Amino acid sequence: MKLQLFITSSDGERVPAVMVPMTRTDAENTIKAPAWQSDWTSEYISDEKFEKYALKTENSDCVALAAFEILEKYLYVHIAYMESAPDSNPTMTVKKKYSGIGKAIIAYAIKLSVEHGFGGVVLMEGKTPELANHYVNDFDAIPLPSGFGTVSAPRFMVDGEAAINLISDYLS
Repeated sequence: MKLQLFITSSDGERVPAVMVPMTRTDAENTIKAPAWQSDWTSEYISDEKFEKYALKTENSDCVALAAFEILEKYLYVHIAYMESAPDSNPTMTVKKKYSGIGKAIIAYAIKLSVEHGFGGVVLMEGKTPELANHYVNDFDAIPLPSGFGTVSAPRFMVDGEAAINLISDYLS
């Protein structure tokens, strides 16, 4: 499956983007000024169980990082973590340089799910109430039970028609 990912610049222009394997330099740049919210060199994110990718523009501007778990036992792709660069992260800036970053990352996770024979099933957590609402309202994500006695972020699934609708913007 070939995706033609894109994001949108602050002036409304569509900017082609690609998802490439995250490099050590990409991870190390998250702790340099301007520092990202998360240290992508941390032990948690460095875990080998994650497939880590960088979303980059055609001129190699790294706009986001994502860590995926390919969960063959459960037949879905889990977006363990995704984060926009500081200049596009709504919790770090008032005016975002790019928008549409999360949608592009979720579309890529759907692609991974399809390629692994999971039918496009993707699970993720809404780490803030705003993200949780965004997933439900903008991506038709389905809220799932989470935690089972523990405190955890709400979980969501993108599947079926919602996955098709989300990824269709990027299919070539």
